[in-house]
Amino acid sequence: MIRRSFFSAFILSLSFFAAKGQSAHSFLRQADKNYKNENYQAAEENYRRALEKKQDEKTNYNLGNAIYQQGRYDEAATKYENAAAANADKELKAKAFYNMGNALFQNKKTEESIAAYKKALLLNPNDLQTKRNLALAKRTLNQMQQQQQQKQDQKQEQDKQEEQQKNEDQQQQNQQQNQQKESQETREQPQDLNKKEAEKLLEVMDREEQKVQEKLKKSKTGSYRPEKDW
Repeated sequence: MIRRSFFSAFILSLSFFAAKGQSAHSFLRQADKNYKNENYQAAEENYRRALEKKQDEKTNYNLGNAIYQQGRYDEAATKYENAAAANADKELKAKAFYNMGNALFQNKKTEESIAAYKKALLLNPNDLQTKRNLALAKRTLNQMQQQQQQKQDQKQEQDKQEEQQKNEDQQQQNQQQNQQKESQETREQPQDLNKKEAEKLLEVMDREEQKVQEKLKKSKTGSYRPEKDW
């Protein structure tokens, strides 16, 4: 489970502002009280009021915690980043990057969360929870990439099947068109006889011709009459 390092710098921020102005100090105390009572919206408002009095990386860090608890992870990550960028304290920078990684992970920005966890580990190499969260983020990223690859493979296979079906449909259509064309040409043109059929036809014609010739011969023979011997 993702862990958050809240209030690690809160007491320091109170002591800092106590010497700088009662108003900022009062806002921070009230924000602390609101946060502990889980009134995160009021805590956010009082942290912002304190920042109006004095910009400070610790207050930005705590403001990020209040915003995180309200589920606005992208905005919280920005506050943690601001805290880490402005702060010279190594411990707070590590916690800011750690919480930044958590916020990015919750916002499904897994690759960016991995980068933030790595920055936290560079500052605090022995933090076990950061190592665990980094490992979790890496596993999640691998799963996402595998799922994305599976979707791409399925899409390619689907496209391939659709293209194959399209080609088969086109071939079938072309075949039907060719058959229709051949059928039309067959109706319009006399069919050629094969050799066997031609020979048979010639035999029939020869027999018919013989019959005609025989009839002619008989006709000539029957009409001949010799002269009478008187």
